[in-house]
Amino acid sequence: MARAYSVRLVALTIGMPPKWVDNLLSHHALPGVARARQGVERCITDDGLLAIELVRLLATELGSRLETAAAIAREAVESRSASQLRFVTRSGVAIDFTFVEIEQRLRDQIVEAVDS
Repeated sequence: MARAYSVRLVALTIGMPPKWVDNLLSHHALPGVARARQGVERCITDDGLLAIELVRLLATELGSRLETAAAIAREAVESRSASQLRFVTRSGVAIDFTFVEIEQRLRDQIVEAVDS
């Protein structure tokens, strides 16, 4: 059975306020995030956690708009290979994510978040 995380745990894991994560998920569809009706807590899988972290990285480290960051993260996660996350624009601009490093960092951070 796949793991599922709450918005609060994901927020603690990536170091962002829960409101930021909730607003992101309210406005942008990401893989690994179960959409439910209002008042029902979202379930976020490992893919969802990865997609949310990619959005955070693109928005905070590169200054990307959330809409653009969510589209890049969605395509990168949905088309990933076993070891590579990549996004390529129609004109050939490519963004490669260090999947192994990001995933390991998320694993370490989620353990810390659960302990807190």
